[in-house]
Amino acid sequence: LSKDAIADFQDQREKERAAEAVDKYFRYVEAAMTDGHFDDEEMSIAKELAMGVSPAKLKVIHAHIYINVLNELLVDGELTDREEKYLGSIKRSLTELGWCP
Repeated sequence: LSKDAIADFQDQREKERAAEAVDKYFRYVEAAMTDGHFDDEEMSIAKELAMGVSPAKLKVIHAHIYINVLNELLVDGELTDREEKYLGSIKRSLTELGWCP
């Protein structure tokens, strides 16, 4: 293989690793948030997974998760006190993980 072919292969592999890290982080955070909060162990794992995600991608993931939660809560056109508390918990968790809209 030529040096260019090797470099192209390495670049492609790095892009694949980055995409896998984004997917893994997104799926983990989304699943962990189903109960509305992170316990210490979940937060620790999420922070570790976040290290493999660029700051720009982290913002996109967090925005996507926040919008999904907000859409679910607003299906009936109202935001109850309980739902507002849940949304606040999601916001605090995402902020602790690096960013929240």
